[in-house]
Amino acid sequence: MCFASVCCGCVVVLFHPVRCSHPPLCHVGATSHSAWILKVPFFNSPTVSDEEREQFIIEIATSIEPESYPPNEAVFRVNKPANEMYIVQKGVVAKQGQILRGGAFFGEDMILKSYKRPYSVRTLTYVDCFKLTKAKLSAIIEHDEFPATRIAIRRATIALAFRVKFVTLATALGFVCGCSRRVEPLERVLVRMAVLRGP
Repeated sequence: MCFASVCCGCVVVLFHPVRCSHPPLCHVGATSHSAWILKVPFFNSPTVSDEEREQFIIEIATSIEPESYPPNEAVFRVNKPANEMYIVQKGVVAKQGQILRGGAFFGEDMILKSYKRPYSVRTLTYVDCFKLTKAKLSAIIEHDEFPATRIAIRRATIALAFRVKFVTLATALGFVCGCSRRVEPLERVLVRMAVLRGP
Protein backbone atom coordinates (compact mmCIF):
# COMPACT_ATOMS: atom_id res chain seq x y z
CA MET A 1 0.00 0.00 0.00
CA CYS A 2 1.25 3.46 -0.86
CA PHE A 3 0.69 6.48 1.36
CA ALA A 4 2.22 9.90 1.92
CA SER A 5 4.00 10.84 5.10
CA VAL A 6 5.33 14.20 6.27
CA CYS A 7 8.82 13.91 7.70
CA CYS A 8 10.46 17.04 9.08
CA GLY A 9 8.51 19.24 6.65
CA CYS A 10 9.19 17.08 3.57
CA VAL A 11 6.46 14.99 1.97
CA VAL A 12 7.72 11.49 1.32
CA VAL A 13 5.77 8.82 -0.57
CA LEU A 14 6.24 5.49 1.14
CA PHE A 15 5.63 2.12 -0.48
CA HIS A 16 6.97 0.06 2.41
CA PRO A 17 7.73 0.86 6.06
CA VAL A 18 10.77 3.15 5.94
CA ARG A 19 12.68 4.79 8.79
CA CYS A 20 12.74 8.56 8.92
CA SER A 21 15.54 10.16 6.87
CA HIS A 22 16.13 12.80 9.60
CA PRO A 23 16.24 10.76 12.85
CA PRO A 24 17.43 13.57 15.17
CA LEU A 25 14.56 15.88 14.16
CA CYS A 26 11.97 13.09 14.37
CA HIS A 27 13.25 12.10 17.82
CA VAL A 28 12.86 15.72 18.99
CA GLY A 29 9.26 15.70 17.70
CA ALA A 30 8.59 12.31 19.24
CA THR A 31 10.01 13.43 22.58
CA SER A 32 7.81 16.54 22.65
CA HIS A 33 4.68 14.48 21.87
CA SER A 34 5.45 11.32 23.83
CA ALA A 35 3.82 12.62 27.06
CA TRP A 36 0.30 12.81 25.61
CA ILE A 37 0.77 9.79 23.33
CA LEU A 38 1.60 7.65 26.36
CA LYS A 39 -1.57 8.92 28.11
CA VAL A 40 -3.74 7.22 25.46
CA PRO A 41 -4.23 3.71 26.90
CA PHE A 42 -4.31 1.87 23.58
CA PHE A 43 -1.12 3.66 22.43
CA ASN A 44 0.71 2.56 25.59
CA SER A 45 -0.16 -1.11 26.08
CA PRO A 46 2.09 -3.10 28.46
CA THR A 47 2.25 -5.85 25.82
CA VAL A 48 4.18 -3.57 23.42
CA SER A 49 7.99 -3.69 23.45
CA ASP A 50 9.94 -0.50 24.17
CA GLU A 51 11.41 -0.53 20.65
CA GLU A 52 8.00 -0.86 18.99
CA ARG A 53 6.53 1.84 21.26
CA GLU A 54 9.38 4.27 20.45
CA GLN A 55 8.99 3.76 16.70
CA PHE A 56 5.20 4.07 16.98
CA ILE A 57 5.53 7.38 18.86
CA ILE A 58 7.79 8.69 16.07
CA GLU A 59 5.23 7.69 13.43
CA ILE A 60 2.37 9.36 15.34
CA ALA A 61 4.42 12.51 16.00
CA THR A 62 5.17 12.88 12.28
CA SER A 63 1.52 12.24 11.30
CA ILE A 64 -0.32 14.81 13.40
CA GLU A 65 -1.49 18.11 11.91
CA PRO A 66 -1.64 21.46 13.78
CA GLU A 67 -4.97 23.28 14.02
CA SER A 68 -6.10 26.48 15.76
CA TYR A 69 -9.55 27.58 16.90
CA PRO A 70 -10.91 30.89 18.25
CA PRO A 71 -12.96 31.02 21.48
CA ASN A 72 -16.51 29.59 21.42
CA GLU A 73 -15.88 27.55 18.25
CA ALA A 74 -17.08 23.98 17.74
CA VAL A 75 -14.19 21.59 17.16
CA PHE A 76 -16.85 19.09 16.14
CA ARG A 77 -20.62 18.85 16.58
CA VAL A 78 -23.07 16.14 17.62
CA ASN A 79 -23.51 13.35 15.02
CA LYS A 80 -20.27 14.18 13.22
CA PRO A 81 -18.44 11.01 12.09
CA ALA A 82 -15.56 10.14 14.42
CA ASN A 83 -12.66 10.42 11.96
CA GLU A 84 -10.11 12.31 14.04
CA MET A 85 -8.61 12.62 17.50
CA TYR A 86 -7.37 15.90 18.99
CA ILE A 87 -4.58 16.78 21.40
CA VAL A 88 -4.83 20.17 23.13
CA GLN A 89 -1.49 21.98 23.05
CA LYS A 90 -2.65 25.36 24.45
CA GLY A 91 -6.04 26.63 25.53
CA VAL A 92 -9.19 25.17 27.05
CA VAL A 93 -12.05 23.14 25.55
CA ALA A 94 -15.35 21.82 26.97
CA LYS A 95 -16.45 18.23 26.37
CA GLN A 96 -19.53 16.73 28.02
CA GLY A 97 -19.24 18.92 31.10
CA GLN A 98 -15.48 18.40 31.39
CA ILE A 99 -12.85 21.09 31.00
CA LEU A 100 -9.78 19.92 29.06
CA ARG A 101 -6.51 21.89 29.06
CA GLY A 102 -3.11 21.63 27.40
CA GLY A 103 -1.84 18.05 27.28
CA ALA A 104 -5.34 16.54 27.28
CA PHE A 105 -6.76 14.58 24.37
CA PHE A 106 -10.27 13.85 23.11
CA GLY A 107 -11.88 12.01 20.22
CA GLU A 108 -10.21 8.66 20.95
CA ASP A 109 -13.51 7.07 19.84
CA MET A 110 -12.22 7.52 16.28
CA ILE A 111 -11.02 3.91 16.52
CA LEU A 112 -14.66 2.79 16.21
CA LYS A 113 -15.99 1.90 12.78
CA SER A 114 -18.72 4.16 11.33
CA TYR A 115 -19.30 5.88 14.67
CA LYS A 116 -21.08 9.23 14.93
CA ARG A 117 -20.28 11.17 18.06
CA PRO A 118 -23.24 11.79 20.41
CA TYR A 119 -21.48 14.82 21.88
CA SER A 120 -19.83 18.04 20.77
CA VAL A 121 -16.60 19.76 21.79
CA ARG A 122 -16.34 23.55 21.99
CA THR A 123 -13.41 25.86 22.65
CA LEU A 124 -13.57 28.17 25.67
CA THR A 125 -10.40 30.11 24.78
CA TYR A 126 -8.07 30.31 21.82
CA VAL A 127 -6.91 26.74 21.25
CA ASP A 128 -3.86 25.32 19.51
CA CYS A 129 -4.13 21.59 19.05
CA PHE A 130 -2.94 18.68 16.96
CA LYS A 131 -5.20 16.40 14.94
CA LEU A 132 -4.59 12.72 14.20
CA THR A 133 -6.91 11.31 11.55
CA LYS A 134 -8.29 7.79 11.45
CA ALA A 135 -6.78 7.32 7.98
CA LYS A 136 -3.28 8.18 9.21
CA LEU A 137 -3.60 5.93 12.26
CA SER A 138 -4.79 3.07 10.03
CA ALA A 139 -1.84 3.58 7.68
CA ILE A 140 0.58 3.52 10.63
CA ILE A 141 -0.74 0.34 12.23
CA GLU A 142 -0.75 -1.50 8.92
CA HIS A 143 3.06 -1.49 9.12
CA ASP A 144 4.53 -4.88 9.92
CA GLU A 145 6.64 -3.15 12.59
CA PHE A 146 3.64 -2.59 14.91
CA PRO A 147 1.97 -5.99 15.48
CA ALA A 148 1.51 -5.62 19.26
CA THR A 149 0.23 -2.05 18.92
CA ARG A 150 -2.25 -3.18 16.25
CA ILE A 151 -3.55 -5.89 18.62
CA ALA A 152 -3.80 -3.39 21.52
CA ILE A 153 -5.80 -0.96 19.39
CA ARG A 154 -8.07 -3.77 18.16
CA ARG A 155 -8.76 -4.86 21.77
CA ALA A 156 -9.50 -1.26 22.77
CA THR A 157 -11.87 -0.95 19.80
CA ILE A 158 -13.82 -4.04 20.88
CA ALA A 159 -14.03 -2.85 24.51
CA LEU A 160 -15.13 0.66 23.48
CA ALA A 161 -17.70 -0.69 21.00
CA PHE A 162 -19.16 -2.90 23.75
CA ARG A 163 -19.32 0.03 26.19
CA VAL A 164 -20.99 2.30 23.61
CA LYS A 165 -23.53 -0.40 22.73
CA PHE A 166 -24.29 -1.08 26.40
CA VAL A 167 -24.81 2.62 27.21
CA THR A 168 -26.97 3.05 24.10
CA LEU A 169 -29.11 0.07 25.04
CA ALA A 170 -29.37 1.10 28.68
CA THR A 171 -30.35 4.63 27.64
CA ALA A 172 -32.98 3.30 25.24
CA LEU A 173 -34.45 1.15 28.04
CA GLY A 174 -34.47 4.10 30.42
CA PHE A 175 -31.77 2.96 32.84
CA VAL A 176 -29.23 5.72 32.23
CA CYS A 177 -30.70 9.06 33.13
CA GLY A 178 -30.03 12.47 34.60
CA CYS A 179 -29.52 13.18 38.28
CA SER A 180 -33.24 13.54 38.97
CA ARG A 181 -33.86 9.77 38.74
CA ARG A 182 -32.15 6.90 40.48
CA VAL A 183 -30.15 4.59 38.19
CA GLU A 184 -31.16 0.96 38.68
CA PRO A 185 -28.60 -1.64 39.75
CA LEU A 186 -27.00 -3.67 36.97
CA GLU A 187 -28.83 -6.85 38.04
CA ARG A 188 -32.22 -5.22 37.45
CA VAL A 189 -31.05 -3.89 34.08
CA LEU A 190 -30.03 -7.36 32.95
CA VAL A 191 -33.26 -8.95 34.22
CA ARG A 192 -35.35 -6.28 32.49
CA MET A 193 -33.40 -6.75 29.25
CA ALA A 194 -33.99 -10.52 29.43
CA VAL A 195 -37.73 -10.00 30.03
CA LEU A 196 -38.04 -7.58 27.11
CA ARG A 197 -36.16 -9.91 24.81
CA GLY A 198 -38.44 -12.84 25.67
CA PRO A 199 -37.75 -16.58 25.41
